[in-house]
Amino acid sequence: MSECFGVKIEAEGLNEARLEDVRDALCAEWDIEEDEIHFEPRPKRTANMVAMTTGGPCAMETEIEFTDRIAQAIWEANGRYCPVRISIEEDANVRVFCERDYQRIFNRNAT
Repeated sequence: MSECFGVKIEAEGLNEARLEDVRDALCAEWDIEEDEIHFEPRPKRTANMVAMTTGGPCAMETEIEFTDRIAQAIWEANGRYCPVRISIEEDANVRVFCERDYQRIFNRNAT
């Protein structure tokens, strides 16, 4: 049985032209409603995102697998790396994804 947590996802510097792609990717990967995802325009044609809902990993995945999967979906939809922070309230567990995580998830060598 899966547990239900408060989850907050933040991403910075998203490609403004791909915000709908990011929203669609999150909705496809996770049980989140479109109106739970909010974008804030930023300079240089970028935007920040905050998404909050209840939910979390399904019974068949760990929190690490869940957060990796969500970060990867954001990066793929965005078309490039951006900082991602995922907070799972019940556990007070926060994962902050840096560019090294991006490279690890996409099996790229660090340069």
